[in-house]
Amino acid sequence: MNLLDILASATDEEQLQLQPLPEHAAAQQTEHLRQHYALLLAAVLTNQPAISEPQTRLLRLLLDALKLGDIRGQLFEQARNLEPEPLLEGARLIREAGFAHHLVVDALVLLRLDAPLGDEAIRLAGELATFLGLDEAELTTRVRDTVDILGLNLAKKECKDGGADVNEEGKVAEGSSKPLSLIAELWPSCLSQRLTEQALRSGLQGGLWLVDADLSVDFPWQASDAILLFRNGATLNTFAKEGEVNLTDCRLVDAALDFQGASRITLLRCNWQGDYDPAAKRTALNSVGQRLIVTNCQFSTRNARAIAVRDNALALDGCHFSRCGHAELFGGAIFQPNSYNTWSIKDCCFDHCRAARGGAIYSESLRMKIVHCEFVACESLELKNNQAGDVAVYACASDTGPISRSVFRNASLFIRDAGHYSTKYVASSQFLQGCIYYTGNNYGLVESDCSFESVSLRFIEAKW
Repeated sequence: MNLLDILASATDEEQLQLQPLPEHAAAQQTEHLRQHYALLLAAVLTNQPAISEPQTRLLRLLLDALKLGDIRGQLFEQARNLEPEPLLEGARLIREAGFAHHLVVDALVLLRLDAPLGDEAIRLAGELATFLGLDEAELTTRVRDTVDILGLNLAKKECKDGGADVNEEGKVAEGSSKPLSLIAELWPSCLSQRLTEQALRSGLQGGLWLVDADLSVDFPWQASDAILLFRNGATLNTFAKEGEVNLTDCRLVDAALDFQGASRITLLRCNWQGDYDPAAKRTALNSVGQRLIVTNCQFSTRNARAIAVRDNALALDGCHFSRCGHAELFGGAIFQPNSYNTWSIKDCCFDHCRAARGGAIYSESLRMKIVHCEFVACESLELKNNQAGDVAVYACASDTGPISRSVFRNASLFIRDAGHYSTKYVASSQFLQGCIYYTGNNYGLVESDCSFESVSLRFIEAKW
């Protein structure tokens, strides 16, 4: 090996060490089991006409996650000369230890990593699942786990042989997959299990939970460090007469949570992500009648409103809303109709959110304290014909407020019935390529100590 080859090999090794996979779910099992587990994965790869470079690199990462080190060479040699005895021994060990689901997903990820599955690969995956004792329903779930891990864009057609998403030719469809460095925050440390009423009642402590059909419970529940993955437009409804709901350090994907009752809902350091069906006009978090406290959370609910609150107080602190909202709903990030409760929104950012009105916030009452927030390039699509498509906050005036020490960048504020109360609604805020729209008869009461980058656009009386 010359110096160039040595340098290339060292660089490759360094990159693999810098971007490891999470510890494998089987990493704490005996070395005997882990070696047989790895041998079966190598056998799956060697069954192909050729093993690609991404596949062999990912196998190396899996071996590190299994705490086996780089034993690819001996594994491939064993796999190419595999006898029935070690194969049967490996299957027995994996079934008894409960890792059949993990092995099937690992094998599917390796096979589908950089090319669509051919007929032989599909048959191999099915035979492997049967060999390990998985039925068709379980195989279907694991195929969908693989789809989520790789981020594939699949055609929606059911496969007769196991329910996998396939294309018109009956094969797993082509789609752009995630680069190797981004493959799976969720994998290989855990696989999904269906969320049940019993699991919620016990409290979710970690794990990946699947919600693929509507689920309703009548008690408060807790979740910590858990991942909730929603499919098929499912909603989790909570109708609790009393008690508190707490979500801490959770990740929610395509989620729809609907709360009625309970005294308080608290979300801390949660991450909400989703690409919703635009036709469904969904809200990710709907809260009716509780005190809602949301702290240091991230929301990116594309084609869905992030939060709707009705008849309850809201406290947002240190949250970030990016590309939230639906073109036909009011309030891209926050929607509040007819509430007499005071809101507190501080240290939050609303970035490229959109809605019919109020790209970031729509409120029937400006009964809120918005402090040190930033609004960036938010859109009110219904108002574009009125040259006011940049309205980030759409609110009706009230006797409380104000918005203070906030920044509007390529975004504006709309206040209905300005001057109805003797209140300064906006104080010490900046409007950078934005303005204040209003209806009412006394704009002089609207702001105090605000700065406007375009002085000519300071106030615009609205006719709508």
